[in-house]
Amino acid sequence: MGRLKLMTVPMILCFIGAVVGILLVKNIMGVIACTLLPFGVYTLIIGEVYSTSGTLRGIKARLTGLLFTALPAWILYSILWLIPSEQLRAESDSYNQWVGTWREVNSGLIEEWKREESFLVGKNYRVSNQDTTFLESLHVYLSDSGTFYVPTVFDQNDGKPIPFKNLFGYNYICICKSST
Repeated sequence: MGRLKLMTVPMILCFIGAVVGILLVKNIMGVIACTLLPFGVYTLIIGEVYSTSGTLRGIKARLTGLLFTALPAWILYSILWLIPSEQLRAESDSYNQWVGTWREVNSGLIEEWKREESFLVGKNYRVSNQDTTFLESLHVYLSDSGTFYVPTVFDQNDGKPIPFKNLFGYNYICICKSST
């Protein structure tokens, strides 16, 4: 009966870890890591209990605990910190190709983009017979929740910006969706 209780605790901890992984990390490796991490911590504690008697069983439990604690912790660190920051930097660099002045040959439309710190700023205007008509201001910024394209058209939406979340981007083509 005592052995059954001993196994119930890590199973409950692993279940709680899996639920946390599913709700927060939303990534299969994160779920695995969240599932194994509590088991590793529990095994370390049990290893500490057994190691006081100096048995081989205590040493094995300690090593198993270290493995099941260090590996999931490293996986979680990679998922939560390293991978997203690399993706954000790569995505940010891909928008650098927008920087510059873009002219539509026959319509007189001109779009200018420049980089400012962590986002892009642009403006769209039309030149016709030496007259310039300002059409919209543009922003592209990256956040933890995604990349956003935010135009402000002066004669639409009371001149307020409308954020569009980028759903897909490849080269100069982006598919964005407004949340409103």
